[in-house]
Amino acid sequence: MKRDSATRDKQADSGLRNAVFKSLSHKCVAGAASKLSSIVNNDQISPVLITRLAVTTPEFEANIRTGICSGTYCPEPIDIADLRQAFAMFDQATTWEIVVAAGLETVVRPLLETTDIDIREFMRHAMATSAGCGVVAESLNLPRAMFVASGLFHNIGLAVMAHAHPEKYLSAQLALQGSATTLEDWEYGEFGFTHEDAGAMFLAACTMPDAVWSSAGTHHSPEPTSDLLVASVRVCANVAHQVGCTVGFANACGPIHPSLIPDIGLSEADLGRMAERMGQAALTAANIAA
Repeated sequence: MKRDSATRDKQADSGLRNAVFKSLSHKCVAGAASKLSSIVNNDQISPVLITRLAVTTPEFEANIRTGICSGTYCPEPIDIADLRQAFAMFDQATTWEIVVAAGLETVVRPLLETTDIDIREFMRHAMATSAGCGVVAESLNLPRAMFVASGLFHNIGLAVMAHAHPEKYLSAQLALQGSATTLEDWEYGEFGFTHEDAGAMFLAACTMPDAVWSSAGTHHSPEPTSDLLVASVRVCANVAHQVGCTVGFANACGPIHPSLIPDIGLSEADLGRMAERMGQAALTAANIAA
């Protein structure tokens, strides 16, 4: 089924805007998203400034601390008294990645509270995809930050849509289990747009980097692309779904263009490392509180 913004009618456009507006109207979501955007847009931001931004949103600070103490967002659990102590243990890049992952949890958790989508299942898919994208960046000797962030945030539109239509998404979870119908095809038939569209609009409204919102907006596309970051998100999201990180829908995953994997240029060793990292990331998501 062909889906693009040019074919959306006015009713669908209105529904899309309303879904995004409802998410951004949530006080915790809006506050955390604003701080998170400042951090994602500056991957060289100092830990001191990160601390100043995070502590003004209690939920954000709490998720960073819990993620470090539980070992969810860092290699192993570490007991800490405060964020300054925690960030002194990591280099700047690791600190940034920890905070961005905790930031996603902070934004998504309140959106999913009224739905039947488990926050741990959502984060499993996001963290696995992000881990795979990070391996692509490392293998190609490219900066990791935008690959990691794009992988993490690619599916945020699902939380936006489920928050706006919790009963319909509960019905979809039940109807799509074991089905060959993809979630995005169901959404297009139901609303005239998909969670890809909602994610792109939400992230753009939060002033996230172009790479982050544009890859979110096309992560299920079956078309070829010359953009390595976009291709990486599509491939890693697809792999995550196929290995069981389905966010509770357990349905068929849409196809990816056969040129994507060879065009990215990964070796067999790279693909093996990607699978290992994605598996590890999916497992650590179990540490997230329900």
